[in-house]
Amino acid sequence: MELIKIKRKPRRSNLLLIFLFILNFSCGAYIGIEMGGKQETTYLTVNLSMVYSSEKKSWINSIIDEFFFHMLTKFGIIVKMDFQPMGSRSMVISTITGEIKPTIFSPASSIWLNYTNIKLASMGKRPLIFPDAVQTTIYSPIVIGTWNLFNLNQTWNITGFKSLQKIPILRWSHTDPQLSNSGTMSVLMEVAAFLGKNVTDVEFGDLFDPEMRANMAWAESRIPYYGASTGFLAKKALDGTLDVFMVYENLIIDMNKKDLAIARGGAMAVYPEEGTLLADHPFCILAGDWVDPLEAFVAKQFLNFIKEPEIVAEAIKKGFRPIDNSILYEQKFSEIFNKTFNEDLAGVKKVIPCNIFDPNVKFEILEEIPELWTVVRAGG
Repeated sequence: MELIKIKRKPRRSNLLLIFLFILNFSCGAYIGIEMGGKQETTYLTVNLSMVYSSEKKSWINSIIDEFFFHMLTKFGIIVKMDFQPMGSRSMVISTITGEIKPTIFSPASSIWLNYTNIKLASMGKRPLIFPDAVQTTIYSPIVIGTWNLFNLNQTWNITGFKSLQKIPILRWSHTDPQLSNSGTMSVLMEVAAFLGKNVTDVEFGDLFDPEMRANMAWAESRIPYYGASTGFLAKKALDGTLDVFMVYENLIIDMNKKDLAIARGGAMAVYPEEGTLLADHPFCILAGDWVDPLEAFVAKQFLNFIKEPEIVAEAIKKGFRPIDNSILYEQKFSEIFNKTFNEDLAGVKKVIPCNIFDPNVKFEILEEIPELWTVVRAGG
């Protein structure tokens, strides 16, 4: 951390005021020199690092300027933000191995929190994630995406994973579960659907069920490619090579802002009748020895900041649902929600109409999913 001297505090969070901030700094320095430099104010600089799942990049990018000015005006701290988007499984592995050492850790789903601590324990390391340092603010369910053009969902009555078997020429995809949270969640949901079980009721032995594996092998053989990230998969779906695709609900909303989606009648979300998992985007302040008290303080302020109704509203605009629904009691926020979650315009339902699985997936199941996926892809 370092000390920086500047002359004025910016008061608003937009690009124009960033420019004015720099201009005032330069002019103030000159005037200060000319007048004896008696009015300098000292600001503390703190680095804040975060790794976060890439699908919330647009929301994070929309609020970082405001957080900068919030910390400057309220605490006199200049925060240098090193915020890096990354696949959830990749960030877990990189954090466990020590390849990266973020202060804030934000995978797409809480399914990775217990998994991370157990993996650390298996390596003789202490846990990095404690419940009192975890916050969830927004969420988005995994959905089956398809197209309104030719009423594909109505023609084949797409209702869930099992219904895909009725489509004679199926072109569908999910992301790589070795890299992406949505890929892991999709395969978990696929396994549970073909077993006829709730995700949290799946036992390790169930992963060797021959009928389930045969159904999965058939379904996986209809996938032409796997995306490294859910955002990438959504972009690929827009080129017309996929009829069905597993994505987060917020990406259906985002897709429907694109001309390619509009030309195809719009993307739509099918909520699997077997149930879905939520990407609930936990934000965790890691208990790493690399996090000093001042960095932890700034990280805590960031977690407090993203709970503010105006900041949550920015996430709603991007297609995320608020964990705390009380924000919707205020008219201006409910209007934003109703405009965003509009079935006719955005292709998503206002209320999630299917069962939501518990995120406490057994460690051994999460550990085995990539291996199961590799085997069934080969027809096993």
